[in-house]
Order: sequence, then structure tokens, then C-alpha cells
Amino acid sequence: MRPVILLDVDGVCCDFVQPIVNKVNTLTGSHHTPTDINQWEMMDAFNATPQTRKAVDNMVKTKGFCRGLKAYDGALEGVNALRNFATVHPVTAPYDSDFWIAEREQWLVQELGFGRHDIVYTHAKHLIMGDVLIDDKTSTLVKWQTARGPKAKAVLFSQPWNVNDAWGGIRVTSWLHLVTMLRFHFVR
Repeated sequence: MRPVILLDVDGVCCDFVQPIVNKVNTLTGSHHTPTDINQWEMMDAFNATPQTRKAVDNMVKTKGFCRGLKAYDGALEGVNALRNFATVHPVTAPYDSDFWIAEREQWLVQELGFGRHDIVYTHAKHLIMGDVLIDDKTSTLVKWQTARGPKAKAVLFSQPWNVNDAWGGIRVTSWLHLVTMLRFHFVR
């Protein structure tokens, strides 16, 4: 029986952060980079004003934002490699936008080759059954691992905003690292 791998999208497959950093820099005249984000709430990392937060939120809700996100290097090749030995489902939290779900579906179908029925939209990832969850949010992984039990593998995709998180589980630093680790674990 093939293992089921659940795959977060933003921060694992695509770069949700760079467009936000660009917008903050434009609005504030700052020179931030994604490596400056040292916590999950990136607007707090920037000490963003309410006006900046609202402008960023409006940008994310704009038609074309989600569809225009760039895939991380190695994401397509990594997803295809995982498909060689596992069933892979993107599990993604939808943004409160009129366009987000339709554009996320388009992105996942066109950029990573998923079928539209492969995609799971939820903020409650801990309710989704699988053998592995790969995410960049530590608290999501803790909740999922607790709900799934010790046989399930929660994998933290390392990013600047989680590098200082207390995490005793599996941490990967790239798509190559992720595929190598999961292949070793599941392919004997």
C-alpha cells in the first residue's frame, strides 16, 4: 500500500513571502528580505503599521495574486519524485478572498500537475489522515502529530520563520533533502 503524503503549499511549494516583502518595502521604504522574517506572523517581524497590514492583506486578496506565486526551486521535480512511491495530496489553508481557492486550484493543476480532486482545503489540517504531513508551520505539525499518533511523520520544511522554533521532529532544508529522506523511509 502506497503511503499518503500531505503537502502544505505556501512556504513549502510556493513563495508566498517574497511578494509580501516586496510590498512592505515599497510601502515603507525598507529593505527587508525573507530572511528577516523570524516568526510566523511576518507583519509582526516587520513591526508593520495597521495601514501596511491592510495594504498587504488587500494585495493578497487581489485577483491574480495567488495564481502568480512562484514555485520554489525543486518543487515540481520533488512532487514528481514523491509520486513515484506515494500518493500526494496538497493540503492548503484558503485565504479569505473571492479568488483564492479558484486560483490555488489553477496553480496546483498547472504548476505541479495535481488533479483538482487531489486538493484538500482546510485550516484544520490535524483532521486530515495521512502518513506524512510536510508543513512550514510548527504548530500545525504539532497538532497534526498529536492527532495522528507516533506512526505518522510530521516534517518541518525549514524556513527563516521557523528556524528558531523548538521542534524535535524531522526537519528538511530543501526539496532534495525532503525527497531523499522520504524515499529512504518508504522505499526499501
